Amino acid sequence: MMMSKHLLHTAAGFLAVLACTVAAIVIRVRADESPIPKRDAAWVDKRVEEWQPTKAERAFDEIGWAKDLSEARRLAEEHGRPIFLFTYDGTDLACYRC
Repeated sequence: MMMSKHLLHTAAGFLAVLACTVAAIVIRVRADESPIPKRDAAWVDKRVEEWQPTKAERAFDEIGWAKDLSEARRLAEEHGRPIFLFTYDGTDLACYRC
């Protein structure tokens, strides 16, 4: 009985020291972290600009698409070129192009 009581006190002491050590480490790590940047309108504008597609990524937009089939037929006849018919089912165009 005496042995288990001593073991219990030792374990409790060890856990208390361990908890204090972990708390001290967490506080120290958080103190070393840089502060969270201010997320104002200028920050949002910068992030939006960074996420804009590059010229190479927007090459698809440079194609001279006709607005409908009758215009495509007229242009094809006028320029002696074939019609490329592109169909779209509503999924993400960037992932499922023909």
